[in-house]
Amino acid sequence: MQKKNRLQELEQSKPYLDSLDRQRNRFNWLSPAIGYTYYNTYRNRDINYSGIVRRLGFNTVQAYNLAPSFYFTKRNPSKNTYYTIGTDLNYGFAEQRFRATGTVSKKFNNFTNLTLTLSGGSSIEQFNPERPINRIVNTISTLFFRDNYMKLYDNNFLRLSYQEEVINGLTLYGNMEYTRRRPLFNNTNFSTIKNARKPYLSNNPLLPFDYDTPAFEKHYLYKVSVAARIVFDQQYIKRPDGKYNLPADKYPKLFVKYEKGFASSIKNYNFDHLSGRITYDITTGNKGELGINIRAGRFFNSENISFVDYRHFNGNQTHIGKSERYLNVFNFLPYYTHSTNEQYVEAHAEHNFKGFITNKLPLLNKLNYNLVAGYHVLGIPERNPYMEFTIGFDNVGWGKFRFLRIDYIRSYESGFLSDGLIFGLTFLDILE
Repeated sequence: MQKKNRLQELEQSKPYLDSLDRQRNRFNWLSPAIGYTYYNTYRNRDINYSGIVRRLGFNTVQAYNLAPSFYFTKRNPSKNTYYTIGTDLNYGFAEQRFRATGTVSKKFNNFTNLTLTLSGGSSIEQFNPERPINRIVNTISTLFFRDNYMKLYDNNFLRLSYQEEVINGLTLYGNMEYTRRRPLFNNTNFSTIKNARKPYLSNNPLLPFDYDTPAFEKHYLYKVSVAARIVFDQQYIKRPDGKYNLPADKYPKLFVKYEKGFASSIKNYNFDHLSGRITYDITTGNKGELGINIRAGRFFNSENISFVDYRHFNGNQTHIGKSERYLNVFNFLPYYTHSTNEQYVEAHAEHNFKGFITNKLPLLNKLNYNLVAGYHVLGIPERNPYMEFTIGFDNVGWGKFRFLRIDYIRSYESGFLSDGLIFGLTFLDILE
């Protein structure tokens, strides 16, 4: 026991931790391009720099753009708390515009996970805040195929966010924000295709062939939102250093949110938005896992609001998927054709058979692929429901390199629309 204690003391000593850090902190000629993290393990600090090449992109508003970030984090291991301070920078060469945002975030305890975050500055944003258009995919589709899917606007903002589990299973979220938005326009016609006759679309998602009309008027707006996440029958473990929730899959999880935009410089841009979401993951024994995600909402007093504040749905026009599961995306839906400021409902269901079927089929049982089937539906006023049926294989690859998923999809709205393949690259989210 004494020998074990001495070994533990040695592993936590400053000389030992410093020796480990010297190995991890080596700076080489690739660090400015791909990123670098400096560790001080003894003092529980680290500084992270994202790199330039990893955050290089191309879009028709900025042309080539750089977006490096710098973050300092200080942790308290005994209490499992932290605070972090950082900045995200952005420069677009065709736009000749530099933007910067700052963030300060602190987790106060590990029992209720009380966290406050203050952020602000100038940023360039997608109309859909869930950012369905991946930076790398958009860069390739724009430069090589002249398909400029990413639509952007300028946002100056100051935001205060709050999060806390107020009682077991109930987590509250709050957000207060001032935002000043400005529409943006294309500033480049460059691509790697020489003498291309195919024109870029405009930066207005509503009028793709109108290069002069903005998607909204320049304005400022105040926004507040209150949300709650409810996990029924949440089981947990309590220790001196905090509360640890256990996985809860017996009942669905519920998320409700109310958002209000007010005191806008354009009166018609004020709005109220109430929404709810139910997620449910069910393990069906040896027959795999079923995932369900249902979301619905309604706008009030919102007839002529800014297009930024519409409910935008996660579409995909690239044939490239970027997540392990498709429970929040329509892979053949154009990005902004179904955006709405009225009521809406969407539902996603996906069953991963986890080898239940493929393990019984000759040849396929040697590949270790997993069969996946899904159904997705979207309903908004004055349109027939949009639907997608999917079937494909997950865990595709060789050996330890199994980052590919392939799905065949058929889409319907007032009849058959289209069909085709989606190639899922699960590492794209990491590189975003």
